[in-house]
Amino acid sequence: MSGTGTRGIDPGIDDSVGHSALERAHQQSVRSRDWQVRVLERAIPVKQTDIEQIAPAAAAAADRGDGRHRIVIGTESFTDRPGAAAALAGACRRAYMASKDRGGSRYEPIGASINGVEVLGARDLTHDMLLLRLAVPSRTTEIEAADLLGAGSTLGSDMSGPKQLGLLRRIENLYTGLPELHAHLQRD
Repeated sequence: MSGTGTRGIDPGIDDSVGHSALERAHQQSVRSRDWQVRVLERAIPVKQTDIEQIAPAAAAAADRGDGRHRIVIGTESFTDRPGAAAALAGACRRAYMASKDRGGSRYEPIGASINGVEVLGARDLTHDMLLLRLAVPSRTTEIEAADLLGAGSTLGSDMSGPKQLGLLRRIENLYTGLPELHAHLQRD
């Protein structure tokens, strides 16, 4: 120690220990930067493809405004909400039962569309629910199995049960949210 209370540098200490630590830190920083660049190089084209795919559907959704949605289940077209809700609940139940051996990453058509945009479904085996999204980049909505299987199974002649109408509202929200999602993708 010197007289001022600070340690002096001992000329006998090998300074290469400090340099090797700095060198390792520098190399780690370079590797981290290279990894981030690779991730972005892969993500940017995917994001651009998503923007291009969603653009026509988002424009159509924005132009539609608050008009009635055209729901197609199989070959039957619906503009009335109660009929569309009952048919959609049936299509979702069939998709849920048919996908019992497939995981949540395999989205497949459920036989329904909204305003010409196909609805896709996947079964989340871990949480026992049906995941729904549109065939263009969109948000995902989750329907728990108990709600899905209860929508219409014990309603008798009541074709417009609240669970069925709620399911229809979720699909409508996916569609009406496309312009906002498109704008969000463009900002990012």
